[in-house]
Amino acid sequence: MSLELLELPVLPDASSGHPCDGCQSGCCRSFVVPLSLGDIVRIARGTGLSFWDFAVRWDDSEGKIARGQVPHFHFEDEPQTPFVIGLKHVESQTFSGATRCRFLAEAAEGATCGIYEHRPMACRIFPATSDRKSTRLNS
Repeated sequence: MSLELLELPVLPDASSGHPCDGCQSGCCRSFVVPLSLGDIVRIARGTGLSFWDFAVRWDDSEGKIARGQVPHFHFEDEPQTPFVIGLKHVESQTFSGATRCRFLAEAAEGATCGIYEHRPMACRIFPATSDRKSTRLNS
């Protein structure tokens, strides 16, 4: 059996600036960030927040959030609806009528992740995407 090696881009070290410098936070405003059990434990321990302070169930009836990569959950109040557990969104302070990840810290000069050290795996691996056939890096 042979293993194929992939070369992945290396983020700059801390001395050359934050790896997210220049980010426009589009993902933090536009997408549900699904959470794994590891993500939930890491965020809860790192922030001291309880589960429902940062997590919410998102209706995923069309399967566009889970995409076969994270589990669906069913709750007693809506047993027919598949849900994904993801980061909570709140109203954006910068863009009227828009929402943002609860941990996105908005400022006049840009936005930063308020839990960067404890961020979910989906955020850690970005810009990698995954489907059932492969994992690829987007440029």
